[in-house]
Order: sequence, then structure tokens, then C-alpha cells
Amino acid sequence: MSQHDYVIDNADGATVRADINSLSAAIATLNSGAAAPSTTYAYLPWADTTATSLKRRNSANTGWLVTDTLNDSKVTAKSATFNVGLSDMDTLFVCTGTSYNITFSAVATLTSRFKCAILNNGTGTLTLDPNSTEQINGATTLAIGPGDWVLVYGDGSALHATTNDAMKSQENKWAKQQYASTVVLTDQASVTWNGETQQIAEVTLGGNRVLTNITNAKKGAFYSITVKQDGTGSRTLTWNSAYLFPSGTAPILSTASSAVDEFNFKAATASTLSMVGRSLDVK
Repeated sequence: MSQHDYVIDNADGATVRADINSLSAAIATLNSGAAAPSTTYAYLPWADTTATSLKRRNSANTGWLVTDTLNDSKVTAKSATFNVGLSDMDTLFVCTGTSYNITFSAVATLTSRFKCAILNNGTGTLTLDPNSTEQINGATTLAIGPGDWVLVYGDGSALHATTNDAMKSQENKWAKQQYASTVVLTDQASVTWNGETQQIAEVTLGGNRVLTNITNAKKGAFYSITVKQDGTGSRTLTWNSAYLFPSGTAPILSTASSAVDEFNFKAATASTLSMVGRSLDVK
């Protein structure tokens, strides 16, 4: 680690040689140090070992611009809550595990040149949580589902994220069909349904059951559940209060052995589903 004023003073040969060696060391180490060089020039590089960042003096020689991180690895594995700071610039976070939060340092600290990528290789939802009242994509948080990734960047006042191949806030034209995989719900006395990961669901009833209120629904989204009778048949399903039906009358299931009924809903609110279609005894 070395810094220099980039001026070779007149002196005896040995002193000048030592000064040149010191200057060469400053060049070779990018003026590295815990504090900024005392003498600066436009475009002067500085390896800031305190912030673990590579910086460059601006063209007016009035401030420092962050251009990179000093971290040796650009790929970091994570499995629990962590904070993203300036030293994480250009880092790819490969996240595993279940659901947890990812917090961010203040955007003023991250600077307008900050960017990083986050890949959800886990089974739960990652929640990106900006500092204090700051926002990301105009909201207080941003959720990343399993298998998704985002590129996060700052503009000095807020965070922004592009998700997978398109911005969710934009109109998108898809070259291939888009769909949600069918998820088999666990058959139990009280059947649970998570709208976030089980938008298209099915369950085979092994007894008289209760369908609990859906969780994590999004207003305006559509949800579907296929209800099947087991080999015995005549199983009943009690719909909890979250489910709304025409005239307030819940449908009665087909009772034959292995009968199949399909029910489609639109989320009226984040906690209520209105039935918009049904097909009974589908064969």
C-alpha cells in the first residue's frame, strides 16, 4: 500500500531513486490506502481499503467516483438475512435456503454507480428491503420467488431492479406461453393454500375437509383449485370465509368415487377470493 504526490523533488541520487520507487509503488497499488491520497488529480485512481472499493477522481478533481469493488470474488453464497453495501458492487449473490430479508445500505452510500445481482436458488421468498424509508421500484420492498433473479442498481436517490427478462411494470410480449405449475396440496383436516407458490392447485380428499383461507393472494390475480374425490367418494369440503360465491351459496362437490371438480377464483382483495367459474364432475 502506497501513495504519492506524483512530484519528484530535486535531491541527491539515492533520495530521488527512493522517491521514484515510492511513486512506482503508488502506481502499482492504485494509490491504495485507508484514507484518500492527500494530493489529488483528475482521474486519479484510489483503492480504498476502508470501503473495499476502487475509486476514481472525477474530471473536475472535486470528488471520488466508485468504479468497482476490491473483493477478490464476484460470486457470494448466502443462506440467511444479509446486508448489501458499497463493497458488494458488481457482486452476484447466489441465495439458498428458505425465506429471508436482504437489506441495503442507504442509496447515498451505495452511490449512483452501484449494481449487484441476486439469484434465488432456494425454496422460499427473498424480500429486498431498502434502507429506512427508501424504495425499490417505487415500493418499500420487492419479493423474489424461487428460481427468479434480479439486477439491482442505484441512481443516488432510490434502488431499481430488473427482474428476469422483463420489467414487471412494463407491458411485455412473450414468445412462448406462460403458465403456473399445478401444485398438489397436502390432504389433511384443514387444507392450506398459499397463493404465492400454489396459484394453480389440486387436492384429493381422503375425508371430510376444510379449505382454510388462502394466504398471500394478490388483488386482481386469478387462482384455480381442482378438488378430487378419493376412491371412496362422498367427501365434503367446507369453504372458509375467504371464499365468496354467487348469491353467497357455496358449491356442493360431486360425490362419485374419483370425481373431479374445478373451481376458478379472482382475488377481490388480498384476503378474499370471488368464484368466477366452476366445472363439476369433469370427465
